[in-house]
Amino acid sequence: MKLKSKIVEFAKYIFDKKKIVTYEIIKDAASQNLTWGNCVVLNDFVGYPRIRSKKLGVYTYLCSRLDAIEVLRGFEGLRVVVLTSDKNNSKDEINDVLKAYGSVCEIIILTNNVGGDIGAYIAGAHYLNAKSIDIASINLMNTSQFYRAELINGFLACRANDLSIMGVSYGIGPRFSLLKDTHVQTFLIKSPFKLFQAFVRNVCPQNYIYTSKYSLIKIYEVGFSKFAKIHGYSMLLWQPDNISKIYPKISLFHFDYRFLIFRNNITANNAINKDKS
Repeated sequence: MKLKSKIVEFAKYIFDKKKIVTYEIIKDAASQNLTWGNCVVLNDFVGYPRIRSKKLGVYTYLCSRLDAIEVLRGFEGLRVVVLTSDKNNSKDEINDVLKAYGSVCEIIILTNNVGGDIGAYIAGAHYLNAKSIDIASINLMNTSQFYRAELINGFLACRANDLSIMGVSYGIGPRFSLLKDTHVQTFLIKSPFKLFQAFVRNVCPQNYIYTSKYSLIKIYEVGFSKFAKIHGYSMLLWQPDNISKIYPKISLFHFDYRFLIFRNNITANNAINKDKS
């Protein structure tokens, strides 16, 4: 079954066509006159329950919307929430999630759920660019986090080198490519805003993006780190007690740093559990 699903995903990748990310502004209380410095763009899918489990290999961990709200409440800077929804989400569902985030952010954007978190990041960056808000650093995150809220806030508050991108994990991939690239994983990543702006302009003009799972990984997640390296930026790995350099390399072998984190049980919102089977 796994092989069949991989074949299907690869076929979607081969025949992928671009779709447009559309969005509407639900709330905007952000002043254009301030130099915000630090900004976080958080993506949440309206259809997610408040608490859900996520699986990575033999590991399972819990993700909570309440933790995301706690992160925003403790963040100093511009807070942008980009909610994604589709035709299966009722107005009541959407309104409930809007109310949950309403008091802990300056901007709320609702998108059509094209491209998942990547599409949400692009919508957020597009709107911030259109407003011409003065931002130095942008943090991109979704709600599939394994670190506790206080650790995430430590990452968000950390000032990275102006010529670097930084994340809490990295990989060598994508798995389906023969030659695999070192890249910072985008579920929680920090970048100079001007760099991410340039990437968005380069790969998705007019907000059109490829949407297959493999395209999102290769073109946008791996592609952003490659774009950063080409333009002279280094990659950094943030850990609760250390920041280290990620050395780029091309490999035939896939690697995901999260497995090392889980193996060492550097835990998160709730304990990381290993399947016994």
